[in-house]
Parts: sequence; structure tokens; C-alpha cells
Amino acid sequence: CGEGSRVRSRKVAQLAIDGGQPCEGSLQEVKVCKIQDCQVIDCRWSDWERWSTCSVTCGGGTKTRSRNIAVSPVGGAPCVPHHKVEVAPCGEENCGGACQHGEWGQWREWTDCSSTCGDAYRFRRRNIAVHANYCGNATVGLREEMEKCEDLPSCTQDVDCQTSEWAEWTACSCHCFGMRSRSRYISRFPSGSGAVCFNETLKEIEPCNPGPRELRPADCSNIRQLDCKLNEWEDWSHCTVSCGGGQRNRVRTVKQSAMGGGIPCVDALLETSGCNTQHCAAHRCQDCVWGPWSVWGQCPTCGGQKYRHRTIDIMPNYCGKRCDLQSSKEVSDCPASPLCSERLFCAWNEWSTPRCDGTCGETAVMITRTLGLHRNRPVDGAMFEVNSSM
Repeated sequence: CGEGSRVRSRKVAQLAIDGGQPCEGSLQEVKVCKIQDCQVIDCRWSDWERWSTCSVTCGGGTKTRSRNIAVSPVGGAPCVPHHKVEVAPCGEENCGGACQHGEWGQWREWTDCSSTCGDAYRFRRRNIAVHANYCGNATVGLREEMEKCEDLPSCTQDVDCQTSEWAEWTACSCHCFGMRSRSRYISRFPSGSGAVCFNETLKEIEPCNPGPRELRPADCSNIRQLDCKLNEWEDWSHCTVSCGGGQRNRVRTVKQSAMGGGIPCVDALLETSGCNTQHCAAHRCQDCVWGPWSVWGQCPTCGGQKYRHRTIDIMPNYCGKRCDLQSSKEVSDCPASPLCSERLFCAWNEWSTPRCDGTCGETAVMITRTLGLHRNRPVDGAMFEVNSSM
């Protein structure tokens, strides 16, 4: 789409000789062209995601939600500056009272299998529905589960070798006592446990003028009688594969065509045969390897829970040991900070400084700000007060 170019060229058909007029002019021209206008696409933000779980169950915490740019602009309107992440207060109830133990939410649906054939896996996860308070027990158990998908078909289908139909016979090589040939080829090679093409003829020859069961032409009676002779078979070609079943070919040619009523050659000139039908050696088995735990995340100022996570570094191959069902995320309690006895205000910090990376034209930049605890009440107000009851 949009404007492009096309080229046409010409060449000198006849050079000037004996003082003739030489050629003058361009040998190649270029011209602007356009098939259609490019589609103009405006920037579009995605919808907000769901609110996250509150960071605490009491005493004042926060929850967040985010959105992204769903469609980047292509020649259209640029992205209008909007908030990418929103934060809101939550869990503002007083922490006094009974201990609240952590509770898991319901498991989400299993994901689709990672592949439609062979070895594949699927996952599901759950979130913490209720966070433990300052005296409750933290949640214990798996946050994510993984299992192998069963009854998937093999990724390699069993296909038998197949040859094409015979081509038409070639023209006769001589008016009297000639030869003609026809050929075919392997139209589909075998795969999986499919049958190979074993000793199939790919090229045939037969006499012509006269052909089989035909009378000799009247004007061919005075030609000396010679029998047809074939050269020896050449060496087999290399196999198409090193294991799992492939094909190889060998060829021979006509050394002497039959003449004068001699015995014709009626035999194959090109043969194919199966080769390296042994099963391919198994690759080195690779077991699943979990990665190391990350460092613990930061603790909330007034106690709560901290997290650390790990991922699978190496997935197993078809013969390796599967991944053990282990936790990929852990939680732990955090001690309360002395700051919890202070009277603090939750409010926005300053916006970050915008930096334009583009050198020309319009571009979009993102600025961010974070929530923080302030000892003095900000002029533009606070979202909520922390430790007001202490």
C-alpha cells in the first residue's frame, strides 16, 4: 500500500556497425506507482483489568488495576495521554479483633495445552482470597499447578511413500528400430511408520518403429541387425535421511540401441529403494529443571506478607523427567515496623520527568508516579490516614 516504484528496462537489440547510427537513450526507467492507500489506524487503549487483591486485610492498604495500549497507531491519531495504572484505597477496617487466617480463592480454569500434538502441558492458578492479618496464619500451598495433557496425537503422521502416474512416452529415437522411454517420480516421501517405495521402477524403455508386437516398417529392411545393450547400474545415490526410513536411487543408460530387428531392451533405467529404515536414536533425555528462588519482595510498612517466586528454567523433552508439582510462588509473614505507631498519610508522590526519545514528528511518552507515606498531610489531600487509631 502507499506509494512505491516500478521499473522497466530494455536492451540493445543490434549494435551499430560500419559507421551506423549509435543507440542513445535510457536503458532503464523508474516510475511512481500506488496500488491502494495504506489503512490509517488510530491509537486505542484497552479496557481496565480487574482490581488486584488488597495488599492488607485491615489498617489501610491499596489495590491496583492497569490497562495497556491495545492498538498502536499506523498513520492515525497518536495515543492520548491517560493513566496506565490506577490505585485505590482498601482494607481500611480497624485491625483490632480476632485473628484472620489467610485463605486461597478458587482455582481458575485450566489453560489450553501448550501444543496440539506430542508432549504438552497445561496450567491453572489461584489467588489469595483473604490475606492473613497481623496475628493470622499465612496461606500455605501451591499458587500454580501444571499437568501433562493426555491422549494427544503424535506430531509425526504415518504416511506411505507414493509414486506419481507415468508420464507420456517420449518420441522414438530413430525412424527404424529406435527406443522410447517414459518416467515417473516420487510424489510423496514416507514419514513416521509409513511404508517406503521399495525397488520401484522410475524409468522404463521399450523399442519403437517397430514397437512390441508391431510389424517392421517396409523401408527398414536393409539395416544391419543389432541387439540392444544396457550399461551397468551406477552406484546408489545417498539416502535422503540418516534414519527413520528414506529413499535412494540408481540409474543406468542404453549402451547400444537395437537396430535392424535386433532384440530390444525392455527393462528399468531408474530404480528407487528404501534405505536407513532403522529407528532414529533417541535424543538425550532432558529432565525438568526449576529455577532458583528470587529474592524476597519488600514487606509492607506495617506488617503483612512478602513474596518470592521461581519459574521453570528448562522444560523436559519427550523422554525427560516431568516437572514436579512444586510451588512457583511463596509467601511469608513480615514483622511490623516502628513507623506503624506514627500518624502517616497515604498520598501521591511527584510525577516522573518526561523524556522524549524521538528526533522528529509526534511521539508518545509515559510519566509515572507512586503512592507514598507522608508525615505531614499534603496540601492536595491524602487518600487515607494510617495509624489514626494508635
